[in-house]
Amino acid sequence: MKIFKKESLFLYIILDFFVIPLLIYLYLSVPRIYASFSFSNWPDQFPSSYINLNLTFTLLIASFYYIFKLFLYKFTKITFLIFIQIILLLRFIDIEANRIFGFSFSPAFFANLELESIKIVFVQYWLYFIIYMFIIILIFKTIIKIQFSKKYKKYNIIATVLFFIIAVRSIVILNKESWHSDKNYASQLFIEQAYEYYKSENLINDIKWTNTEIKTMKKLGYSFEGSINVKKSSGRLHKNLILIYLEGFNTEFTFAGGSPTQDLTPNLDRFALNNMFIKNFFNAVTPTINSLVSSQCGLLPKFDNYSLDRYIYAPRIKCLSDHLNEMGYKQVLMQGTSVVFSGIRKFSNFHHYDEIIGRDEIKKIYPNKKNRLTSWGFNDLDLFSAIKAKISILKKEQPFHVSILTIDTHPPFEISPECPNYSNNQKHNAIHCLDYIIGDFLRFLEKQELLLNTTILITGDHRMHGSIPFGKVFTALYDPDLKNNFPITNVINSFTPDIAPSILQLLGTEITSMNIGKSFLSLRKEFQFLVSPNFILKENNFKLIQKCPNKILKNTEINLSSGILNDCQVAKIDILYNNWILKGRF
Repeated sequence: MKIFKKESLFLYIILDFFVIPLLIYLYLSVPRIYASFSFSNWPDQFPSSYINLNLTFTLLIASFYYIFKLFLYKFTKITFLIFIQIILLLRFIDIEANRIFGFSFSPAFFANLELESIKIVFVQYWLYFIIYMFIIILIFKTIIKIQFSKKYKKYNIIATVLFFIIAVRSIVILNKESWHSDKNYASQLFIEQAYEYYKSENLINDIKWTNTEIKTMKKLGYSFEGSINVKKSSGRLHKNLILIYLEGFNTEFTFAGGSPTQDLTPNLDRFALNNMFIKNFFNAVTPTINSLVSSQCGLLPKFDNYSLDRYIYAPRIKCLSDHLNEMGYKQVLMQGTSVVFSGIRKFSNFHHYDEIIGRDEIKKIYPNKKNRLTSWGFNDLDLFSAIKAKISILKKEQPFHVSILTIDTHPPFEISPECPNYSNNQKHNAIHCLDYIIGDFLRFLEKQELLLNTTILITGDHRMHGSIPFGKVFTALYDPDLKNNFPITNVINSFTPDIAPSILQLLGTEITSMNIGKSFLSLRKEFQFLVSPNFILKENNFKLIQKCPNKILKNTEINLSSGILNDCQVAKIDILYNNWILKGRF
């Protein structure tokens, strides 16, 4: 039976180049359409990256379908149908797992993928499975009935060439954009995470883990007890807390950090030299999402900009904001970029932030600022304008905690036109502009009389893009009690995980250690051998870590007999500690 009895060349052009790709695109978008209407926002499910990449992926599938059906007609139809259904099913699982459990295809997903859990899911969703199978059968019957003309030979040749060109173009685009394609393709994420999980499991099973090595890691500052609880002090008003993460801000940008240029960062230099300047502070991780998790949880995560969207990292471990929540703090995270990007909102929601404000939220609050959007979102001048308005409100709800993530010093350095011009170097202009904004913000806090009861920490989230990825980042601290209790210049070695226990100690708790983090106000001086997955630092000797082959890793023993650790010993520490964090076991 032919669906189209009157064949026409125009009909097949429309069908091949427009109808089939559109139907594939819509069909594969069904899970996200469902999520948008059920429990999520449309912009979250259909960002521009998904729309563009899914269109490219659809054109690639349609191209392969057309090319192969000319040679293997029936086989291609059946294979195409099965392939589409597998992709759709994985996308539904991805959406539903994230909605129900808070994580998708990840180590946690595969660790719980057992026959018993599959039975439970089937019992709860049996009706959906029946409906889904009915839809598959209906689509299968429809596709089998569709027949295509073979009488337009010239058209078939031309169409095959065109589809081949489309396929090649699609492959090139997908390869170029592969750095964030796992966020949009559940099938890719499933394959990658399954491979990584089982490779990791096999490696962990092969590695010998001794009590002596546990003791060695504890000597290095790796804790396996988790965070202690902090109870709210009755009748005491805690100090407010403001954490400012400067995007990609190396310490050598400042005169305090060794820059020969004295007037590039006058406000940050004044802040550093008049308060506590942590001279030897290193970024342990990168990019920003890792710095946020590391600094607030005392850990050393290794996310890319999308993987935190897929699962909750260290769900049993309390972070800084969890402790502050128990102490009665009102907590807000603010940034000029989208809070969806890199899992910022997911982390903040899970760890008890009351509000998460980013590009889209600022747009709603200040609709007149829409025409000032940059490629990333709102520049830092507009961001801090919104922050000052928010703090004026929070002043009535003390104690409060505000975490701020800047963006202007990220390439392409799109700064506000109101910023003072420093030089013809756009990077220097961005650095100087951010310093100008920070200075204005500190003066605002002083006018609001908030410096009397507010702790302020300003730190670079990581090194600037284009420079050596790991090294010293600017970090300085103000506290109303600081000058009476601590030295002005702190010269001990410290890194990103140390921020949370340091802050908690300043806020009057007994916490000086949080997982890998140690307070740079006290305990860190006993642990001057810094070990991260990316570098080691001992006695001012800084060494970047290289990849260790698995064959060597399996036979590696963690010890300090040589006084220093090699690449494989660091890799083993990283693998086994993260295994404990993610699964609660060795």
